[in-house]
Amino acid sequence: MTNQNSQERRRSERLKTLNFVSYRDKDDQGRVIGEGMAKTLDISLNGALIELQTMLENPHIAELELALDDDVVAIPGLIVNQKETDEGNYRLQVEFKDLKPSILHKLQSYILSFRKSD
Repeated sequence: MTNQNSQERRRSERLKTLNFVSYRDKDDQGRVIGEGMAKTLDISLNGALIELQTMLENPHIAELELALDDDVVAIPGLIVNQKETDEGNYRLQVEFKDLKPSILHKLQSYILSFRKSD
């Protein structure tokens, strides 16, 4: 849900969700240096908060595959922030970048259906 704080920079409402995410961590030459599974904690049209168990070695551009109901969509993202939690996991703030219209439509439909189920 949106925060009314004047320092809030979010451009769209974030919905608390739990979606599975597969990710690939790549070096500056594009070689895969790590991969795994994670989960979303919240999602919006512009980005997501993702929790994973291991720190990314090169947290810049994320290659994500996100499960939205019955669809798995590839979403390019820019990692804005990575920090360790008190429990020893890592949280990534990911900004979605250059979404194809078909992916944006699936994301919009998912968010709309999620709101209707509340």
